[in-house]
This record gives sequence, C-alpha cells and structure tokens, in this order.
Amino acid sequence: MACNVPRLMEQASVLRARNDWAAARRLYEAAAAAAPGTGGIHHNIALCLYAQGSSKAAYEHAEIATRRAPQLVPAWVLRAKIERALNEIQRAAASLTTALALQPRDPQALLALADLTLNELGNARHAQDLVAPLVGHPEYDRDAQLATLVAKLYDRDESAETYTRELMAFATRYLKMPGFRFSAKRIARDGSGEARIRVALLSPLFCVSPVYFFTIGALSLLSEEVDLVFFNRGTRSDWATARFQAIAHEWHDVAHLPAAALANALYAQNLDVLIDLGGWMDAIALRAVSTRPAAAQFKWVGGQSCTTGLDAFDGFVTDEDQTPAASAHLYSEPLLSFDSGYVSYTPPDYLPAPHAPEAGTRLYGVIANPAKLSDGFLRDLALVCAGVLGEGGALWFIDRRYRHPQVRERVSAELARGGTAAGFQSGRIRFIAPESHREYLMHVSRLTQILDTAPYSGGLSTIEALWMDVPCASRPRALFCERHSISHMKFCGLGPRTSAFARAGRWIVSSHSGRPIAHCARASHAAVAENLLRAIRRTQPARALRVARAATAQTARSC
Repeated sequence: MACNVPRLMEQASVLRARNDWAAARRLYEAAAAAAPGTGGIHHNIALCLYAQGSSKAAYEHAEIATRRAPQLVPAWVLRAKIERALNEIQRAAASLTTALALQPRDPQALLALADLTLNELGNARHAQDLVAPLVGHPEYDRDAQLATLVAKLYDRDESAETYTRELMAFATRYLKMPGFRFSAKRIARDGSGEARIRVALLSPLFCVSPVYFFTIGALSLLSEEVDLVFFNRGTRSDWATARFQAIAHEWHDVAHLPAAALANALYAQNLDVLIDLGGWMDAIALRAVSTRPAAAQFKWVGGQSCTTGLDAFDGFVTDEDQTPAASAHLYSEPLLSFDSGYVSYTPPDYLPAPHAPEAGTRLYGVIANPAKLSDGFLRDLALVCAGVLGEGGALWFIDRRYRHPQVRERVSAELARGGTAAGFQSGRIRFIAPESHREYLMHVSRLTQILDTAPYSGGLSTIEALWMDVPCASRPRALFCERHSISHMKFCGLGPRTSAFARAGRWIVSSHSGRPIAHCARASHAAVAENLLRAIRRTQPARALRVARAATAQTARSC
C-alpha cells in the first residue's frame, strides 16, 4: 500500500490546483492511512479542510503536522492561519514566531505575521517593516507591496499625492490583466428590453460589517427595481448575511476563486452593472473587475479607502465632503458625488438609546481599530490626554483587540512618554475589550465625546457614536478614508465647531444633535437608493433604445 502514496499525493495536488478541495482531501486521507503519522500528509489534509472552512477539523491535522514534522515551516504558517480563523491570536503569533525562528526570511511567514500585526495587533509601522525584505522579491514583490500600501493607509510619512502615485503604479503593474480573454459562455438574456436590469454586488463582507450597516437600507429598496446578483467572496455567515440573501435575486459563493476564474464567473452572468463592495480588502477581486466583466461598473462601500488605481470603473460613489472637488486628482475613477450623501446607516436593533453623561464627568473615548492609532496620532493623544486628566476627565480605549497585551503595551508606552503614566495607575485611562458588538456599543454610549483617529478616520465607529448622540472631534485630511467623520457630521446635520485640545492642533468637533438623529440625511435610504438607481439607469442607453423601439412597434400594431 505504501508504494501508492507518491501517486496519491500527485493526484491530490492536481485536484488542489483545480480548487477541488473535497476530492483532494479524500486522496490525502487515503495517503495518510497508507503512511500513518507523516507530517507532510497531515499538513495537506489541514490545508484542504481550511480551504473548505472547517477550521476546527483543520487544526487537529495542523497540530499533528507540526508535531510530526517540526521543521516544516509551511506547516507552522498554515497552523497560524487556522489559529487566527479560530480567534486564537496569541497562538497564531507564536506559530509564526516559530516559523521565522526556523527560517527568518520565509516569505509566507513574514506576510502572515504582517497581516496579523496590522489587523489584530494594531501596529501599521511594524507591519511595513516585516514585509520590507520582500519588496523586489521575484515571487512575493506583489504581496509585499500590497501589504505595505494597505499599512500606509493607517500610518505613513508620504503626502496623499505621493501615496496615490505609489498606489496607481501598483494597480497598473499588478491589478490589471493585460491580454486577458473571457472563456466563459454568457447566459441568455431577454433582448426585448423588458427584462429587469441585472446588478452584481461583489464583496467578502456580506455579514455584520460596515458593508451591511451602510448599504442594506438602500439595497433593500433598490431590489424592488432591479435584480441583485450577489457574489459572496467571504466565508462568514450571520444574521446580516441572511438579510442580504433575503433581497438577492441570485446568490453565488465564490470565496476561493482566483482572479481569472472570478472574472469568467462574473462575465458568464451577462450583467448590466457590477458594484464592487470589496476594494482593497480583496485585491483578487479587483484584478477580476479590471477585466470589465460587466457593461458598467461602480466602486462603493467596502475597502473604499482611496482610489483603486484602475480605469475599469464608471464611477466612484462618494459625496462632496468625502471627496471635495479639489481632491479629484487623487482618483483614477470618475467621482460620482451623491447629494444625499454616499451611504445611509441602518442601526442594529440592539443600538443603545442616547443618554446624557453623568453631571460633571468628561469621559473621552478612542473607539477605532487600534491599527488606526498611528505613531503621530498617539503623540498628539498624549498631549490631549494630559489636558483631559488635568481637568479631572478620563480616557477609554474601546475595541476587542485591546485584549492583546501587545496592543495595550504599544499604546501605554507612547502615552507614558507624554507624561500620562499616572492616568493608568489611577484608572482614569482604561483599556476595554468588549466581547460583542452589542457590548462595544454599550460602552461607547457612555462617552462624553470620541476622539477620531488620524490619518485613517473612523467610519462605522463614528456614525454609531453620533447616532447615540456622542459628539466626535476629528481632523480631516485628503484621502477618502481620512474624511469619514467630517462627512458623517454634515449628513447627520450636526454643526461642526473648531476646538483646540492642549497643544495637539485644531480639531473639528460635532455638536450634540438635540433632536432625533434618525431623521437626518444619513437615515435616508430612499435618497441613496434613488441616486444609485439613477446612476445605474444612465449606463443603460442600449436598453432605453430597445424599450423605445418596442413601444413604437406596439403603437404601430395598435394603429
């Protein structure tokens, strides 16, 4: 039986290359039965299970692989990815540390640790340092540059113009697919012009996420006018996923498709319009979109931090405060500015009601993903904090990632350098790591004011605070993601004022609403849906012509 193992492994590898994970796993399991305890085989079984979304089962085999073959660096990297999927962040960090101890410049380990460092441990500068050795690598330059560009959104020295040039150069080199030809056959469509417009929605975050809270209201109304065809690039499924599925005309799960296969899957559906809701969260999808698989394409919520650098979009959905006219040179896409504001917010049913802070208390909060706490922001925050504490106030850091000691240590060290160590000792500076979104919102509702991060501004976190009548202090910059809070203030109808915090510069501060905020522009799903529908219909001149000809022919027959 053992003599068949190499053949089984070879056949399984072919199936893996075709993304046929289930069939590949069966062959690897047969090989494991023939050669029990072989670490490399268990590593491949773990890989197949992980790709199928079975992280718990995958971990069992990953643990066997690293125990039986402790020198196998890819096994440690895969184990770390599985541990992260299981929300075991410290274990994932330890596995990657082990991998890099074995092979200090292993590209997969460096990239995985950089991603973990940015998105879980909240250190954008260190993430850039980790991938720096891979820039220019013949195989991993693209991944290293992408990781660097994403991290620079949160913390960088370059101007917006310099950063945008870097990003556009990357898009030209790595996101476009020159010479690509579609091989898929398109589904048949009713050519009379009577069929409804087919609008594709592409994202890895059709779940509880900003994509849900900012789009579901308008999309629910839009679904009454057009057929929404969802292409789900994610693997998470929750109550928000069910809401999206309820308005879907069609639902396609395409989480593991590479760019070319995804482009063909989109093309095959004979779409009228494609709306990308993934952006820089999903560079593979951006490559697919670069081929223009739909007749018209728009970029909307989701990884919409800045320009995509592509010329494949017919519009970048925004508003005048997110992207003032003077910033148009920072975008490769035509700006599609909605007078309604570019999004509408749908609060969860568990959003706490606004309540007045206790008399005499000044409780400030930093409520964003710690990755948004740039080195410069933390230096300024130390000055702000000194003033807050001097006035008898307090400062809370609220995010689930503060359960990680690395995150707390970085923030504490920077604030301590600003002379605020006593605030931690007295308990007036606190780290709060909520276990759920509901618990997070309860803590935010108690704040007197939030302090917006920079350069990357608060998005969903700011609108949630404003909705609970917690004002925001912000310092907007040039890029799309650096202006979320200022846009939310305006479209929530909150009059901004200028204020100074210690020696940390001028901040724009929203007022308390003093009225039900649910009646503001950010609650107008109908207005956003109407603007979306108008933009979609403008891309359909051929359809309009077919409808007009059909109407003329009908009139002639009646006569």
